[in-house]
Amino acid sequence: MKYDKPFIAGLIGIAMSIPVEIYTQILKYFGLNQLSAFEMNSIITFTQGNWWIGLLAIPGVTFLGGLLVYEMGRYLGIDYLPLKGAFVGYITYGVTAAIFGNLGRSPIYEELTVSGHYVHASAGFLAGLLGGYLIKKYVLK
Repeated sequence: MKYDKPFIAGLIGIAMSIPVEIYTQILKYFGLNQLSAFEMNSIITFTQGNWWIGLLAIPGVTFLGGLLVYEMGRYLGIDYLPLKGAFVGYITYGVTAAIFGNLGRSPIYEELTVSGHYVHASAGFLAGLLGGYLIKKYVLK
């Protein structure tokens, strides 16, 4: 268990995809967003969002996000780690949206409204905040 800390931090990152998906699905239901988090991560392969492909794609992105928060806590200290994690989550959203949306040349990404981008950015922020808290509490004691 002592040497598996990066792996556990990555698993915490993967676990953060569940509340993010719930959050984006709720806001999609209310019309503030066109794509959920899983659908957003699937538009590199399909022109329309596909939930099942996103379910396969999102663990790689979120594992990397959890690992980045863990390494940030190790090298920069665990002070304010939830806020550092929120920053990583916010930046991770921007990078994945830019890469997946532009490489996939998805028309639905080009039509994504400003509120859709805010929904995904706030979801990344909240996931990073919660992930940073959990990594600080359970991994970097």
